[in-house]
Amino acid sequence: MQKALSDYTRSARQMQIARLPRDAKLTRQHLVPVSAMLLNLVRRHRQEADAFFAQNPPPDSSDHEFPMDAPDRPSVYPLGWCRQIRDRVWKGLSNEPFIRSLRQHGLTWNRVYFIHEGRYFQNAIQCGDWMLDVAHDTVDTTDEPVVCAPLDEYEWENLDDWHRFAEVAADYYRVTVYPNLYFPLLFPLIPFLAIRESGRLEFLYCQQNLFLLDLGEHWRRCKEVLQDRALMEKSLPPAVEKRLMELGGDGLEPFPVELRKCTAESIGQALSEWDQIRGLPNRQRIDTLQNYVKLAGLASRRLRKDDLAIDLPA
Repeated sequence: MQKALSDYTRSARQMQIARLPRDAKLTRQHLVPVSAMLLNLVRRHRQEADAFFAQNPPPDSSDHEFPMDAPDRPSVYPLGWCRQIRDRVWKGLSNEPFIRSLRQHGLTWNRVYFIHEGRYFQNAIQCGDWMLDVAHDTVDTTDEPVVCAPLDEYEWENLDDWHRFAEVAADYYRVTVYPNLYFPLLFPLIPFLAIRESGRLEFLYCQQNLFLLDLGEHWRRCKEVLQDRALMEKSLPPAVEKRLMELGGDGLEPFPVELRKCTAESIGQALSEWDQIRGLPNRQRIDTLQNYVKLAGLASRRLRKDDLAIDLPA
């Protein structure tokens, strides 16, 4: 069946942790009595995922993932692979009769993406009123691989704001964040650029959920960023900006999207053009959305390939 724009927004909303009144009661009745069995089952599927990835290493980061870039946090399995591990475990668990029986009782069963302990992004599974963190060791390998705990005992925060995203990303990835004043078409999906500790410039592109949520809420989150005058007046360092604006010239391959220095006002005006796609036939709306995400990936890959870096002060 063909998807509608509302389906994408709904999928993004389902990636947020939801505290439903029914889940508290159902969890006490059906999950707590079998919690030990659940933990053992989750651990078994995590071991299966580890064995699978040992023979089938996860591919290089996709266009919308932002890998670690620090000497003391090398991006080797399982570090940084929380999504791949979570998705593998999710697939296996979803086929288990034990899990199907819990779901038949009405417990929530969703993949979720959130801020953990106020300082890093994490992918996990919500089962009723519990968190199944099946990739708990993907930030620190000394941690337990699997943690199953009530949501009240687990430090989590839904990702629902671009400012908060930038704040956590700056600390987690050890980057300096700047507003994306240079690629106006990409701003709704990638409102920030980042300079790594190595001095390399990249798109801060590691998730699509906020974009999809904003798509159904008339760009509320993007507009909040654009209205932050102090943030939007923060330009890239002159040397970085100069080199960025030179990309695509001198016979080099051009970017797949327009590169020009903008103001918050001009980007805000461009946002209104997005609402026009709602008047298109459904198939054309979906094609437009998919092509847009594809362009963002191509641009992100292109900037990473250019390896635009400057020497930072010691």
